[in-house]
Amino acid sequence: MGAREEIFEFYDEWRELSTEEAAAIGKNEWSEVNQCQNRKAALQKLIIQRSPQLHSECTPAEQEAHDQELRCVISELISMERRNGELIAEKKDALADEIHGLDKSSRNLSRIKEAYASKPQAAWFSYS
Repeated sequence: MGAREEIFEFYDEWRELSTEEAAAIGKNEWSEVNQCQNRKAALQKLIIQRSPQLHSECTPAEQEAHDQELRCVISELISMERRNGELIAEKKDALADEIHGLDKSSRNLSRIKEAYASKPQAAWFSYS
């Protein structure tokens, strides 16, 4: 298998991982999101290693065609990554709102407890 086919397989796998990552974000499966990101980092290293061989395997005209095709693939992957980032930001905002609501509820419960809880009475009213 040539470098071109290998690199396109890497990008196909990246696309699948980005799709899996989006699903994991939607389900709040953060360990799965982390696994997808780690696998994409490993793919990135492989792509970087094979890229120089891609250019040495083809003529300048073929290289231009490959570069154009790669730009389209990479553009799609960038869009997927951007969308996943937006999904994470939405989840983060929702969690921040939930934490804020829980903090407010906790403060309200503390105030209610202070207002309605019986106060301990002193054991001694006088010392004589």
